[in-house]
Amino acid sequence: MQPVHWQPPVDLSEQEEQIVKRIRRAKLFVFLRHHRHELLEEAFQQELAGLYRASKRGQPPIAPAQLALAIIVQAYMGVSDDEVIEATVMDRRWQLVLDCVDTEQAPFSKGTLVAFRQRLIERTIEVARQSQAFGARALRAALDSSPLWGAGRVEDTCNLVGHALKKVMRVVADQQGREMAEVASEAGAELVCGSSLKAALDRDWDQQVQKDEALALILQILYTVDAWVQQLTDQEDKAVRERVAVEHTLAHVGQWQGRRARYRGVRKNLFDLRRCAVVHNLHVLARSQQLSVELQDAA
Repeated sequence: MQPVHWQPPVDLSEQEEQIVKRIRRAKLFVFLRHHRHELLEEAFQQELAGLYRASKRGQPPIAPAQLALAIIVQAYMGVSDDEVIEATVMDRRWQLVLDCVDTEQAPFSKGTLVAFRQRLIERTIEVARQSQAFGARALRAALDSSPLWGAGRVEDTCNLVGHALKKVMRVVADQQGREMAEVASEAGAELVCGSSLKAALDRDWDQQVQKDEALALILQILYTVDAWVQQLTDQEDKAVRERVAVEHTLAHVGQWQGRRARYRGVRKNLFDLRRCAVVHNLHVLARSQQLSVELQDAA
């Protein structure tokens, strides 16, 4: 079925007016609410609907204009797809723009958002190919992430595990200034040094018994490497580990405070720093309480 056109109200309701008054920052939300009917005019919505094939089966797709608006806000806020879905339920600014104030359920799923974005990418590449204003192949390389998705599907799982282990060996070898083969031998993972772990295993992959044996061997290598890496970590200087923990804490505080001072004067900025430190401590306490509850439930 073809997607329906999105026709949200133009005038603000009393509830929406109250939300607009409370928005002090991120004014793009207010702009999009006032002008979304102009940005998503009828002709543009028809063009977006052309991304979908006509079908008599299934439910009508989510209005593409609403998804397009969500993608704009996502880029503005710099959040992930999961955070978009959460924001549509928890953040009234998002609800204001997407016409779902006080909703208890997200207006669309993560899969729907991802699929729509992929349609936009394909359409952009097609326009570039037709107009010849930009190289379609270069544009696909810049925009399209499907080769990465395909790598996980086409590449054999055994070889993917082998690549990951090989990268671990290479990182350790570079840090210690040694040859990767020497490090892999020490870790008990000589098999991963080749170009293909599956080839190194040399099994008849049509035989289930041999496939199970190979999987067991791969798991054993994983456990061996994990124990070896843990041993390397334990051998590090304790002051270094403590410094890493402190640096992580400072990084979390800096994430909330920002890279620049908010105020003029030492006292005000000291207060701001302590306020951010309180936020970090509250996060630590919340995680500790959650872990305590999980341990009690497990017991």
